Amino acid sequence: MALDRAELAEVREAIRGLAPTHREVLGLALGVGLSLPEVAHVLEVPLGTVKSRLSAARTALNRTLDEKGQSR
Repeated sequence: MALDRAELAEVREAIRGLAPTHREVLGLALGVGLSLPEVAHVLEVPLGTVKSRLSAARTALNRTLDEKGQSR
């Protein structure tokens, strides 16, 4: 699914609105492509913390984009 410029801008804005710890995990896992154990190692936090932060980030993004009428 390709996004047009307006949709991409909405996604970027939603990502900027995330808590810093959520942006960090999202960026390392999805942006850089690290595995979750690698993210945990880089951030020096337990794997469970990475998983919960990633889940919270996805939930927040979905909520924000749903509020703006953007499909996932």
